Amino acid sequence: MEILAITTASVLSMFMNMTAVNNNSNHFLYNADMENGTVNTIYAYNREQGGKVLSAKTKYDYSYDGMNRVQTKTKYVFVGGKWKLDSKVNFTYEPDQTTVDFQAWNGKGFDEVSERTVYKTLGNDVLGINQYKWFTTGIKLIDSYMMIHSDMETLLAQTLR
Repeated sequence: MEILAITTASVLSMFMNMTAVNNNSNHFLYNADMENGTVNTIYAYNREQGGKVLSAKTKYDYSYDGMNRVQTKTKYVFVGGKWKLDSKVNFTYEPDQTTVDFQAWNGKGFDEVSERTVYKTLGNDVLGINQYKWFTTGIKLIDSYMMIHSDMETLLAQTLR
């Protein structure tokens, strides 16, 4: 079983869930640019003055591989009337694990990977999750989890929403 494949459908489902919970008590409003059922960009806006005024907050651009799995998620923040590059997350898929790497933008290019989460199949119904962080002294394991569930595919689909 391929573990944690974040697909076009997963991103679309996530967007639909975000917009479904939007109501007047929520401080954010979301919009997506889509093409042929694929989410290319998700915008987040702050609701101000009781929802009468919207101000741009963040946007996320998505790129996909040939199997419609998310390959990169790039974050921008709205500052001074312009979208400024902030960071990106890279997804690497292997048959028994998915690796998610975080890289910050430093104004000239992306820094080296500073955080990593690895989702690994440890058995039929067991998922291992390890979180790492890079420090000047080296890489450190920050946290480690195991999830046990008899229907792993349903569990993963639910956690992606």
